[in-house]
Amino acid sequence: MLDGVPTYDIFMKQNFKMRAALMWTINDCLAYDMLLRWSIARNLACSICMEQTKTFRLKFGGKNSWFDCHRQFLSEDHVFRRNIDAVYKNRVEKSIPPCRLSGEKL
Repeated sequence: MLDGVPTYDIFMKQNFKMRAALMWTINDCLAYDMLLRWSIARNLACSICMEQTKTFRLKFGGKNSWFDCHRQFLSEDHVFRRNIDAVYKNRVEKSIPPCRLSGEKL
């Protein structure tokens, strides 16, 4: 934990220790890598699922897709978990969502 950064206050004409916190951001995927050091180059685009992401390769084009990766966050009796036609074909979602990391683990 940092104690702050020495900063000069021009109005008061004295130094003080400045502390700051990043509360939230709205950004694109490339900013994840620059700001959070979270690489999206592999299958890790979701900062909640992390290594437990359910990415798959598209049949035509071969690109990674994260479509349908978040049905696991629905309640266990939700109708979309059992829907095998509208989302990812012939797949029923049975897994539980990954554990959320604490601030210390992040």
